[in-house]
Order: sequence, then structure tokens, then C-alpha cells
Amino acid sequence: MRSYCARNDISILAEYEEVASGALPISDRPQLKVALDHAAREHASILVLDVSRLSRDVEIIAGFLNRGVRFTVMDAPDAGPFEIQLRAVFAEEYRRKLRKRVAHGLATAKKHGKVLGSPTLDRDRPKAWAANRKKADDFALSMAPVITELRSAGLSSATSMSRALNARGITTVRGSRWYPQSVINLLKRIDGVSAS
Repeated sequence: MRSYCARNDISILAEYEEVASGALPISDRPQLKVALDHAAREHASILVLDVSRLSRDVEIIAGFLNRGVRFTVMDAPDAGPFEIQLRAVFAEEYRRKLRKRVAHGLATAKKHGKVLGSPTLDRDRPKAWAANRKKADDFALSMAPVITELRSAGLSSATSMSRALNARGITTVRGSRWYPQSVINLLKRIDGVSAS
């Protein structure tokens, strides 16, 4: 997607990675909500690989189109509303068939005595969340001196800080480039860790 933006002279304001399924409602997809709000504030378009990455629900896609949400589908950049809705229909149908296949597979496995699910999931999930939080907090603390240095050099905006971090070759906790929104997220985490 970055290559696509470079080839088409598209400026990237921020990157959002949503791990929640495209089958879920927007209320259960926090990164999509943040991306939509950011795009609306900046009068920017959201770029997605294909329609299913935005949603596998025809009604949600139709709602986006009706509300004037600006988005570009990378695998069909010239697609108009009609084609986008057709693609959404196919994405929703794929989701329906996939659910049916998964349900059949689980029922077959259960029928043959397979125990499904992790017996320790309730115990392990909070540990995983805590480990992820600790990793993000530790990274934020390690970045605090760098942020202080940037501020001392007169860089106060998220945009100028993201440029400076990228120029120094410093990456995000996930090894990605910095964008204004990722700097804002980092500053919030630094403040939160420092306050606790």
C-alpha cells in the first residue's frame, strides 16, 4: 500500500492496523473508528486493499457511500459506488460461506471427539494483554528522552516530530515509519505511564 501511495503521489497522514474482523460492526473495530474520525477531520480518504478490509457487510459499505465517507479501494481505484457495492455483496457472500464451512468443520471435529478451544484461555488472555501493554509502556519510556530532545530542539508538533524520528531512522514499536497520529499515540502513552 505504501508503494501504491508512492507511485500515485499520495501523502500518507497515518496508518491504522485493525486486527478485528471486517465482519464486525464499526463499534467493535476501534482502529477503523479512529481512522474514520481522522479522515473526516482532515478531509482525507481512507485507502484499503480491498472492500472486505473496510467491511464484509453490504449495509455498512452502503452507509459509508451514503454518508460521503471518502475511501479508495486499492485493487479497484477507479471503482464507482455501483462497483463498490457489488464487491461488498461478494465479500458478504464469502463471509457467509466461510462461516458455514467453519461451522461444519467444528461440528465434524467435535463429533470425532476433538476438544475445541483452549482450556486455559480465560487465564492466558489477561496475561497476553498485560504483556502487550508492558511492551508498549516500556517502548514509550524508552522514547521519552528522544521526545524531550526533540522538544528542546523546538519541535512541538506531531508532524515535525514524525519527520524527525523518520529522518533519524527510529521506528515505531512495530518497526514502522512514524506518522503524526502514531506520535500523538506515543505522547499519550508516555503521559499515561509517567502519571502512573
